[in-house]
Amino acid sequence: MKPFYIYTKKASLYIKNINDEPLKISSNIYTYTVNIDNNDKINIFCIDNFGRVLYIKKVNEKWEKRVIGKFFSILNNIEDIVSFCIDDYFNLFISEKTISGKDIYKISHINFSKLKSIKPIKTNFNNIRKINQAMYNIEIKGKNIVIEYKLRQKDKTIIDKKSTFNHKIRTWNI
Repeated sequence: MKPFYIYTKKASLYIKNINDEPLKISSNIYTYTVNIDNNDKINIFCIDNFGRVLYIKKVNEKWEKRVIGKFFSILNNIEDIVSFCIDDYFNLFISEKTISGKDIYKISHINFSKLKSIKPIKTNFNNIRKINQAMYNIEIKGKNIVIEYKLRQKDKTIIDKKSTFNHKIRTWNI
């Protein structure tokens, strides 16, 4: 794989290989993350200016874009997006500020397959407290995802929580 970098400029997404001209991959991009899978394939995940999650990959020397779904309506609150790949499934974690108070966030988990026939699923973790610049900690254990976070309860007390995503049945034990 040639060295490359991916960047946005004026809401467009570009990829640039060393010593090549930049190639525009997509327009109307709000934010993105990149994942290189076990086969050294570049997988790009974006949230566009319309709130849709996009999956972009290279097939036969051409970049293909697939809309996973429209999951967001207010983009200004999105702070971060990270991705993980387990087998043929992608897992995106998107953090959003909430109006509930300072340092309170919502974390959305979107799980979808490389195959178009399998429906994506979205799970929200609400009232997540950000402490010392960290909202959550993710660990991949075998084929499961474990997320640890601080949850603000209705009485405003903070408790430690740990949830596990069972990759085989695609569900959380929240």
